[in-house]
Amino acid sequence: MTAVVPAPFQTFYRLLDGQGVDTALAFPQVATEDSITASTTQTQAGAYQLTAPLSRITTSASAGNAVALPKANLGLDYTIINDGANAIQVYGTNPDTINGVATATGISQPAGTAYQYTVTTSGNWVTKNISGVFSNSIVTGTLSVSGLLSLSGGNTGTFVANGATPVTVANTNITTGSIVLIGLNTIGGTVGATPHVGSIAAGVSFTTVGTASDTSTYNYAIITG
Repeated sequence: MTAVVPAPFQTFYRLLDGQGVDTALAFPQVATEDSITASTTQTQAGAYQLTAPLSRITTSASAGNAVALPKANLGLDYTIINDGANAIQVYGTNPDTINGVATATGISQPAGTAYQYTVTTSGNWVTKNISGVFSNSIVTGTLSVSGLLSLSGGNTGTFVANGATPVTVANTNITTGSIVLIGLNTIGGTVGATPHVGSIAAGVSFTTVGTASDTSTYNYAIITG
C-alpha cells in the first residue's frame, strides 16, 4: 500500500484569507494508509512497515500477523486501527521499546481496536487504547449504575503485575470484543502506568502488560460484547 499525503500549501507567495488560515490550522491533516494486510511473516524483520501516522489494517488472516512502527523519534504520534479478523503483533525498531517491552518482542493489538502510539521519551513508544468505550458492547452478568459501576457473574478478579513481562489472567468470560477495566488494588514494587491488555484468547484468558518493576496487585472487570 502507499500512504496518501494531504495536499501541501503552495510554495509561491499568495494572499490567504483569515477563514482559510483558521481552517488549515484548526483541522490539521496527516498522511494516511488504508487497506493494509498484516504480514504473515510473524517477526520483527518480516513485519509490514507502516508508512503513515494514521494506518488501518483490514486483513489479518492469523493471530500474530505483523506490522512495524518506524524508529521512535521524539514527538511521533501514530494511530493504528486493526479492522482485521485477528489480533496483530506490533513491532518497532531496535533498540526501541513499546510500553517498556523490547520492540523485537512487540505487543499484541486485538482485532476491532484502535491504539495510539506516542513517543514522549525518545526510543520508547507509549500506547493507549482509544477504541470507543462501550461501543458495540453488551454487558453480561450483573450491571448496576447508581453513582458506582458494579459487575459480577465471574467478570471480575485480580492479578499481580510482573513488571513488563506479560501476565496471563485466566477467565472463560473473555471474548475478542471485551473491554477490560483495570484498577490498582495493592501497591507493590514501583508503580508506573496502569497495565494494559496485551492479547486475548477468547473463552480462555487475556494477558496484561505493566511497567518495569511493578509488582502491584490490580483489580479487573470484564465487559463483554
